[in-house]
Amino acid sequence: MLRYTIVTVIILIFIFSCKDSSVNPVDRTVSANAADYYPGGEGTILKYRTDTLNLSTALYDSVSAGVSLFSGEEISGGTNYIRQINDETGDTELLFRRSDAALYFYADTTGLGSLLLSLPPQLMEIISFEADREAIVLSTPFQDNKSWTAYKLNMVIEQDSIRYSYSIIDIKAFYEGSEVFNDMLSEKIKYQFTLRIPSVDNLFDPPASVYKGEAWFTESTGLTGIRGNGAIVGFLGGGDINISDTLTTVQRILTEYQIK
Repeated sequence: MLRYTIVTVIILIFIFSCKDSSVNPVDRTVSANAADYYPGGEGTILKYRTDTLNLSTALYDSVSAGVSLFSGEEISGGTNYIRQINDETGDTELLFRRSDAALYFYADTTGLGSLLLSLPPQLMEIISFEADREAIVLSTPFQDNKSWTAYKLNMVIEQDSIRYSYSIIDIKAFYEGSEVFNDMLSEKIKYQFTLRIPSVDNLFDPPASVYKGEAWFTESTGLTGIRGNGAIVGFLGGGDINISDTLTTVQRILTEYQIK
């Protein structure tokens, strides 16, 4: 009797060991479609809580709550997008599209007005800008050490038949692997926002400021959390390419959702 009990225990240990080893988050998602990580059609509702880091306490203070609604389709520049209305910041609009390989946000650059106003008038006569129309927020398949350029804005200097260009905004994304976030197994992406603002004294090689953040995407649920510099949270939360909020650290957490 004891012999059979021992054999049974060994078999059970083997079965459960095999079951545990087969649950590999990276293998589970390596062939997944990017569209599965930002799902939903018209009528989808996402509710978020936004907190700001209190530098005095090193804790996050709750600031606001907001709702995002997927509201039909819109064509921009000949491309079909899904419209996402975000009420947290006064009914702002995000346009996005999905494919098997990537999640794209239409890049809203209206927030760069302050950058243009900061440039000396004499520079405006010799410079122009070349900007990506869309940001690649998510790219699949997920692979160890994978990275990609999410968005780039180049400044072009043309003077006396000389043409020179460099990136004044460069957002890169890095796949960080799988982890549990907000009680859900998610895929973590790190973002690095590099900003270089030219001046008359330093037109060709201005110093770089780097802002960082991270996001968690959950299969069949979507963007479940963002944390980091305010510029990154604005970029991921609404497609804003904006440098007006680079001094705060923010987190935006999904609290409720209805996927249609």
